[in-house]
Amino acid sequence: MHKSNVNRGERINQIDRIKKKMNSVEFDAHWYRRVFHTFGASFLVYYLLPDLEWINLFKFWVPILLVVFALFLEFLRVTGKINSGHFF
Repeated sequence: MHKSNVNRGERINQIDRIKKKMNSVEFDAHWYRRVFHTFGASFLVYYLLPDLEWINLFKFWVPILLVVFALFLEFLRVTGKINSGHFF
């Protein structure tokens, strides 16, 4: 019984550390608004491009790369390696 109380205490401490880390992340609506505008503009251009073979490859890879890049930047921002002011 004593062992379960120790594990419970450790879990509570771990949860508290995770909560503090999550609360320390600064939410920046301006960053998200820019990302959504970038996605919107890229998909607008996507539908305006003609149906040529090399352009179809471009139309396939660019949206995927944009999402991967945005996720990478968000990961760096959340982990604190870069701040949101870096882009503005």
